[in-house]
Amino acid sequence: WALDYASAVNQSAVMLSSRLPPSVRLVWRTANAICESKFGQDWVEVVWAYRCSNTTCDSEALTRLRQRCELVFNFTPPQCERMLLTGANVAAMRRDALLGLSSHPHVTVYDAHELTRGRCSQTYDGRHYPPLLGELSLQFLQVGLSAMLTPSM
Repeated sequence: WALDYASAVNQSAVMLSSRLPPSVRLVWRTANAICESKFGQDWVEVVWAYRCSNTTCDSEALTRLRQRCELVFNFTPPQCERMLLTGANVAAMRRDALLGLSSHPHVTVYDAHELTRGRCSQTYDGRHYPPLLGELSLQFLQVGLSAMLTPSM
């Protein structure tokens, strides 16, 4: 499913909606934006394992990194690459999620990606935003409350 994230999100919304009363509204949270410039050495090596495409990349360590994803998640190599948390991949996941949810008026989107995009000074590892946690949590609660108060379709 990793290669068609829009369909996976759509299927998740359909499945969840079928299990909930019509009065319940769902809130989908996108992932935070990614700031690769803040990645630590471990993440840099993982990203390099997928981006490197010449024979110098065929080290045993890089091969093990790639194989670990395939074994742990039962993904194909392209799926592992697509699900890697890079700036481009997470932006594509956001786009695909919005596409997958576009036919679900009962789902409200909380766009954490948009709220963290361009705020690399607020992350220590390129993925998490501790200084923004209070702001993001408050906005998430506001979106959730707004969704609760919006009449169902």
